[in-house]
Amino acid sequence: MHTVRSGSFVARIVHLYDPKYKLERGHVLEYTSCELRRLTRGKARFTMDVVCAVGMMRYLENRSREDTCGEMRWRHGVPLSAGTVSNHALEFLARFELYHRRHFGRLVEAMDKNGGYVLGADGTGDGGSDRILLLMDLLTGWALSCGPIPSESSKHIGPYFEDIKERAGTPLAFVRDMGLGLRKAGERVFPDLPTRECNYHFLRDVGEDVMEDTYMKLRKAMIDLRIRPDLDRRRKEIGAEAAERDVDLRATMCALKGGAPVEDDGTVVLAETYHLVSWILNYREDAHGLRFPYSIPWADLYRRCRQAQGAASMIARTAERAGLDTGDIETVRRIVERPFNSRESRSADTLGRRLADAYELFSELRGVLRMSEDKGDIPRDQLLVSDEGATVMERELAALRDRLEKVRKERTITPEEEVVLYHIKKHWKGLVVPNITVNVDGKTKNIAVPRAVSLLDTRFGRVKTGIRKRTGRKDTGYELNRYGVLLCLVQNLHSDEYVKTMFGSIDRMPEELGTIPKDEVDRLTAEFKDARCRYDVTRARGEGEFETFKEVCRRVLKDVESHIIISHLNRPLLAGQMALAPTDS
Repeated sequence: MHTVRSGSFVARIVHLYDPKYKLERGHVLEYTSCELRRLTRGKARFTMDVVCAVGMMRYLENRSREDTCGEMRWRHGVPLSAGTVSNHALEFLARFELYHRRHFGRLVEAMDKNGGYVLGADGTGDGGSDRILLLMDLLTGWALSCGPIPSESSKHIGPYFEDIKERAGTPLAFVRDMGLGLRKAGERVFPDLPTRECNYHFLRDVGEDVMEDTYMKLRKAMIDLRIRPDLDRRRKEIGAEAAERDVDLRATMCALKGGAPVEDDGTVVLAETYHLVSWILNYREDAHGLRFPYSIPWADLYRRCRQAQGAASMIARTAERAGLDTGDIETVRRIVERPFNSRESRSADTLGRRLADAYELFSELRGVLRMSEDKGDIPRDQLLVSDEGATVMERELAALRDRLEKVRKERTITPEEEVVLYHIKKHWKGLVVPNITVNVDGKTKNIAVPRAVSLLDTRFGRVKTGIRKRTGRKDTGYELNRYGVLLCLVQNLHSDEYVKTMFGSIDRMPEELGTIPKDEVDRLTAEFKDARCRYDVTRARGEGEFETFKEVCRRVLKDVESHIIISHLNRPLLAGQMALAPTDS
């Protein structure tokens, strides 16, 4: 018998009985060891604490099977094969899901003591996997329910809402993204419930509608002007020239910034030119790692080219006064002036100015909703807003709406302002949701409704990142389709409050999970193993794309046979070469 707490030992059960006392059917009354029965899993060689240790290494620490084998042997002296690790990990997931479902009432009791729960819902998927719907209490961060759905349609989401309403009661509020299916299902199951639309998704949709068309046109114009590749080539040439002249460009720039004298004026011009080109090409640092529309990198490149014109002119004048060669800086200046001076590139200048105005309007809306410029989502410590903060946000949002309404009445409104006004008016009810006051044990408690579903996005991100770490594969669809539902639930173990509510302590988890009947575990694990067959890797490239590829292969081979093989070789293809010829299979 292999255990984590007690090491390896040989388990021997001694049955004690008293022959004087008989049961009704004549059997002797036996007394077995309750402690050993809780520790073992029938006739299995590995105890429940081994199963839990393997499951936590796999799905909380995101270790591979091989790492788990080595860690279990080194840390606990338990020998495991890779196959045994897989079986134990799957059993851990099954037992945890069954335990979560069986003792769900403990979570409901804990949430009721806090005044209730705020329901958040969102879906995810990858490649050709099914969608996974996750329902979470946004006040505690606990995943309440999770399940696979073919699509985010209201007819598939509705049953999960009805189930959570039956088991946990009506939530205090509902927070969702901009999806139509979630909206319809929420209105049907929770008709009178305060509903907040995720501020992050709202801003993303507004930004895409306001800027996407102009941004894509500017991107194409900047690519056609070849500014980035030409600047990159000039930087390499300047670096090679500096290496030939034994000039340390970095040291020279540090000396200039520190005010130290540099004797060679040619070195100064060379270093400043190199530094200017490098600064232009580092335009992506303005994006803070965010995605469109929270960042507009091609507009940042356009803006840096505009700013670099003056700097390039100053460097050129300095070199000319010193009688130095101005070829490098003049070439750079001509490159950065392309979006502004040539007739062919006037569209880039027009698009850049228009996009700058649109982004300024988007940033104003972003400021009203309290989303900082360097973050693409609302941090967890800013999800909840006080009553005073909510009132200020509502007042500022109303002021922006009224200003745009006034501009429209004056008939001077721009298309971008029209789009922003449309979205504010359409989603006003979902953006302006007051905090909720509840009565808990005779005391009044104020509960703030979270402004985003970022906790669900974080949970999905953690699950997908864990899959990539464990498997080394970028596509997570296979794992998500197999047991992605349980991976979302098991992340609850990162919450100390969840562990305390469900198990008392993490040390009692093996004993608690051991109470789940083995036949239920076997049935659920069998369902998980069958689920892997639902995922088709070819679906990751789009519906019908694989069939299209086969049809193209057939046509190409037919053309090769008729025009090349027959005309030049005058002999038919071999049987092996006709493997992809048209067939019914």
